[in-house]
Amino acid sequence: MNTMTPKILVGYRTRPVPLAAPFEPEFTPPANYKDAAKIAEWLTKQREQFYEEAAAYPYLSTLDEVFCVVLGKPKEKPGDPDNDVGQWVYREPGSGKPSIASAMRTWLYRYFGRAWEYNEANRLFDTVLAATQEVVAADRPHEEPPVSPVFIGFDPKAFLKIWGLELSMPGVAQPLAPAVWYGSNNYKDIRAALIPSEAPHLDLRHVLKLRGIDVTNWTKPGVNPQADVTIITQAADQLGFLRE
Repeated sequence: MNTMTPKILVGYRTRPVPLAAPFEPEFTPPANYKDAAKIAEWLTKQREQFYEEAAAYPYLSTLDEVFCVVLGKPKEKPGDPDNDVGQWVYREPGSGKPSIASAMRTWLYRYFGRAWEYNEANRLFDTVLAATQEVVAADRPHEEPPVSPVFIGFDPKAFLKIWGLELSMPGVAQPLAPAVWYGSNNYKDIRAALIPSEAPHLDLRHVLKLRGIDVTNWTKPGVNPQADVTIITQAADQLGFLRE
């Protein structure tokens, strides 16, 4: 029997959405800038930086491409062949197709929907129990709890927040169980694991090279999701994350 905690190795790229414009801050150039051309150049750089950063913010960005590999995925139904590895890639769809967020939800819920909804139901049960003391523990359903997967990637917390919020929007109305994306600890951040918080200026590419990971054609996370997952897999294996 496979008792390994399922893993979702996820690489993703985001892009700003038109909605970002109303959120654009008012940029005030330094007081010592007098030349109009210099001021215009400064404003252009500030706006470019804002929209680059906006690509990582909920509401100001959307998922542009996602690539994920699932290790230890459960069978969808009894009798399915033994294949506990799943792979999924999705790029921005054409007209009439579901969004990346919706399509990924559909795919992952095939394997983990029961675990996510079960854990959410029990989280709510515990909240009611703590708040009222009117529900006794004996009322909890007795069954073997399904195991929730762990997301592994570069800043998976940000990915989960963007994914969860996008699915909850009125125009989508396919909310994830909050246990998946809000207040969840079911993720491991490769960058945070490799680079101590006390040394935030360490270069990620240099750290990966020191660990023997090939970054020849890789610049940074969030550009090529499939290349990200290749590096995530190697780093996660070195760190022992894949053997839990």
